[in-house]
Amino acid sequence: IISWIIYLSLHSLLASNACKEWVSEHVGLKGSGYRFVYSLISVVGLIGLGWIIKEMPQKRLFDPGIFIYSAYLLIGAGVVIVFFSFRYLSGMEFVGLRKSSSEDKLVTHGIHSRVRHPIYTGTIAILLGYFIYQPSDVILVSVVLILIYLPIGIYFEERKLIQKFGEAYLNYKKKVPSILPGL
Repeated sequence: IISWIIYLSLHSLLASNACKEWVSEHVGLKGSGYRFVYSLISVVGLIGLGWIIKEMPQKRLFDPGIFIYSAYLLIGAGVVIVFFSFRYLSGMEFVGLRKSSSEDKLVTHGIHSRVRHPIYTGTIAILLGYFIYQPSDVILVSVVLILIYLPIGIYFEERKLIQKFGEAYLNYKKKVPSILPGL
């Protein structure tokens, strides 16, 4: 729990405009360079969390039995959703391996016309599928903590999007649900 709280707090702190501005001013790292370091810290942190989870004693909560197929379906659907989330976004730009090639534009078509945060939608499907696949107490706690964090992360992300896109994002927000289509 403590590891997840540290990771998720650091993730939000490093994504904040205030942190980006401070690092730019004091370290000189900005733009795609900052994004790359942010992505690297995120990946290394997740690998570290994965290692901690793997090493912890775990109690299996139930036998997934035939529900294992629903786990495969959820994980597969989550991967597809995340994949289509990047149809109008550059993965290389997203992780900071390439400078932004154009003006950042608000993406409201494709999968983004159904949900504002499809990467989170896909992540939720993957997490729930993984829990069904590997139903342990440690995985359950991890999934619950991430699900509790997502609305917090969305709140901070949307503050930045409103600041960046203004009325256009507010109108988009009124029309398109955050994570689940139809809700």
